[in-house]
Amino acid sequence: MANGWFVSDLQFYDLQRTLASGTVMALLLSAALGFIVLIPSTFNLVVSICALVAMIFSSTATIAILVLSGWKLNILESVSISTSAGLAVDFSLHYALSYTNASGTKSARVKYALSTSSGPTAAAAFTSGLAGIFLLRSNLLPYSQIGMFLALIMSISWLYATFFLCSLLQIFGRSSSKDIVPEEKKTASRVSSICSGVPNIESHELEHLADSNRTNITHSHSPSNLSATTVVLHEDFENKAGKTTVNLVND
Repeated sequence: MANGWFVSDLQFYDLQRTLASGTVMALLLSAALGFIVLIPSTFNLVVSICALVAMIFSSTATIAILVLSGWKLNILESVSISTSAGLAVDFSLHYALSYTNASGTKSARVKYALSTSSGPTAAAAFTSGLAGIFLLRSNLLPYSQIGMFLALIMSISWLYATFFLCSLLQIFGRSSSKDIVPEEKKTASRVSSICSGVPNIESHELEHLADSNRTNITHSHSPSNLSATTVVLHEDFENKAGKTTVNLVND
């Protein structure tokens, strides 16, 4: 031992240092990739930023609950934390797409997003969280940890996407004017439609008056065997009757 030297086993500490720095880097990279997916999907910077904020908050809340539950940083915990951002962006993306596809005021767009996406996202969160709950009964520690992580990330990300993200869209979102018709245009179109119907009414009234001035008489001296019906006006009939009376008086 006089000529010996002390050798420290620093592999475990090197692993801990790598996990501490790599986990944060992986989490930031996952958030950046989620934001890159949000931009071409929504084509709206404000909506994408709101969805990114909701995703970051849900991931942070999940990690905080795991730390309070006694989790220590290891390989499985690092993998779970790295994938939390990718799992949390799913529900936020659904609400963001529904919001951008809607038209009208901010309130109308938020209501449309909630009515169209709350049901499917709740069903997806329930099924994935239920799978995690079943894993909690496992005797193996990694399986129970994965089940706890799935149940937490699904429930928390759905709550943040449904309530927090929609609240952000209600505050910072913008109204879509592509299908909004101003009140003046509505009034003008209503007046023009009423005015366009007036000539039709007058034409129907004139036709009714013209029909009332016509009479049908039977021409008794028709060359055909069948009696022909001739349509004449009252004025022409009276003129012809007057001429016939004058001729009879002269005779």
